[in-house]
Amino acid sequence: MKNKNLRKINYYIKITIHKFKNFFFKKKPIEINYIKKLLIENGVKKGDTLLIHSSLKTLMNSNSRQNQDSKLSPFEYSNKLINMLFTVVGDKGTILMPTEGIKDPLRFMYGNRIFDFRHTPSLRGLITEIFRRNKNSYRSDMPVMNLTGRGKLAKRIIIDHKLAAPYLIGKNSPWEKISKLSNAKVLLLGCNFDTNSIMRVPEAIFRNSYKGPIWFDKKIQLSYVDYNLKKKKINVYLRAIHHGKNQLERFACYLQDKYKIYKYLDSYGIPIRLYNANDQYKVLIKELKKGVWPIDANYWE
Repeated sequence: MKNKNLRKINYYIKITIHKFKNFFFKKKPIEINYIKKLLIENGVKKGDTLLIHSSLKTLMNSNSRQNQDSKLSPFEYSNKLINMLFTVVGDKGTILMPTEGIKDPLRFMYGNRIFDFRHTPSLRGLITEIFRRNKNSYRSDMPVMNLTGRGKLAKRIIIDHKLAAPYLIGKNSPWEKISKLSNAKVLLLGCNFDTNSIMRVPEAIFRNSYKGPIWFDKKIQLSYVDYNLKKKKINVYLRAIHHGKNQLERFACYLQDKYKIYKYLDSYGIPIRLYNANDQYKVLIKELKKGVWPIDANYWE
């Protein structure tokens, strides 16, 4: 009984300390106008194509002081952030975000589920889900490596995603198209290079050039609703090897030391990274020709 009471007392002490910290040291969101200023100063301009990975939780918990965005709800902050991004790239620019809707493709297949680009929610966070739901957004109908875009080039980049099958991040995919655009930039907002999906494009296009297998040798069949609202099936390969925690972040540091292609704009304790997609694609191919690949750190550390 005595030990039980002690555990209760310790529990309430911890809760009280936690509430005290939240009250007096509550973190604030990084100001959206500050992010805008940062992007413009580092070369994001009207007409650009911008692929964005984001973490709302991180963006709303910065070390910045009280600002005009401090009282915004997560929903309001997300909307304001998206609107700001479009003011930066303008009417002739394009914004793209990953909107993956399947967490486990194998379980999805065995559960006889159907991916519907109109209704399947994004699992990449609230910012991407709000972006996806906008009436002017154009989403891929493919069940894996899914993307949503809005702006001048969105439909052109996304519409033929199924032509990339069975490697939906490889040749003819939106991811490859972005990699080859001269004015396409990638922005990591509140996250590091571990979320940098576009770094994996060469693994699908030049899969036979790597030192080991990357993909399973058997396809799986996924059901989806196409743009004509008909139920279809598509056969795709899944990755057999996945990057370890911080592995792509460390590989990016290796590339940065050699090529200086990334801009590290970290502010108020928030990771912010910006780079040209085509520059990264070129150096990845260059490293691949030397036998360097991100999956095995022994080749580059």
